[in-house]
Amino acid sequence: MTSPVHVIVVDDEAEIRAVLTAMLEREGYRVTACADGEAFWRVVATDQPDIVLLDLKLPGENGFSIARRLRGQSNAGIIIVSGMGDVVDKVVGLEVGADDFVTKPFDGRELVARIHSVLRRKALAPVATPVEKRIAELAEKLDAVSDQIAEVGAEAHHIEEIVEKSATAKHPKSVGGVTWQPSGEDWRKD
Repeated sequence: MTSPVHVIVVDDEAEIRAVLTAMLEREGYRVTACADGEAFWRVVATDQPDIVLLDLKLPGENGFSIARRLRGQSNAGIIIVSGMGDVVDKVVGLEVGADDFVTKPFDGRELVARIHSVLRRKALAPVATPVEKRIAELAEKLDAVSDQIAEVGAEAHHIEEIVEKSATAKHPKSVGGVTWQPSGEDWRKD
């Protein structure tokens, strides 16, 4: 038998933690409730979540920071559940690593449906091993270096063209049909 999905609820409001815990336990989830980031990280150190329901306004470390840190070390689903519902908050939340964003007040059925949706996507997504993650990082660096080499090659080609033009110049201070006029300290077309 498989163990139930572990959901960590991180919200500083005790009433919301209690409501979410009761609702999710009725759905068959194993729920751990935390009032702040410090409590959350203590739980994560010993019991990895499958899903995290994360408020943004928390005492101490805020939800954006927690989402960013968690995404860097875990493939857990992250759903932000917050009263901060501006488009900017949603975009930043998704960009720092959240999989979804639900604005308070929320409908319990919708939240459960969103949890199911994130779990389905996570089940379909291949999980990268640490070695695969390192290979991907190195591949990105290699691509960047390749781009730099291509730029240097283009610059070298441009310099070669200038040198070739200066070798065929009519005047010792002429390059590519343009002559340096020391008296006026400017260039003129030949």
